Amino acid sequence: MSFDSANDDYKILRIPKGWNEYCKDVPGEILSLKSGYWRKIDAYPRKILSRLYGIHSLTIIHGAFHWVAMSRDTCFVVSFNISHEVFGEIIPLPEKMWLANGHIGVSELGGMLCAYTNGYYQRKRTFKLWVLKDYGLKDSWNEVISIAE
Repeated sequence: MSFDSANDDYKILRIPKGWNEYCKDVPGEILSLKSGYWRKIDAYPRKILSRLYGIHSLTIIHGAFHWVAMSRDTCFVVSFNISHEVFGEIIPLPEKMWLANGHIGVSELGGMLCAYTNGYYQRKRTFKLWVLKDYGLKDSWNEVISIAE
């Protein structure tokens, strides 16, 4: 749930598990607490057709819901604008991040979009955190912490 300041309303996004290459036309839904009704939103954009990944990790930043999705060869962040109810640009994750064999998620830190992994690097269980310094610019991911067991 997030507050939509442009419409003075709270909204909840429902993302179906069927958003993948096999169920690409399954619509998501958004609930406006002001109206009390669920409305269908556009089907998952075909250009980013993928399976959802780490969807339990959903964050809200810059007026949009963000989550991790992946295709056969890459991981990226998908966004959905709360006020305009449209999908935003795809933000690729650093390749070295998604090569880890483990969980990938997104969060917010100091107003910036963050991505994290909890996987294996050099045979050690490792937590790593990246921050996107310039929102939307894929080359601005910076690793800020790495904790190994």
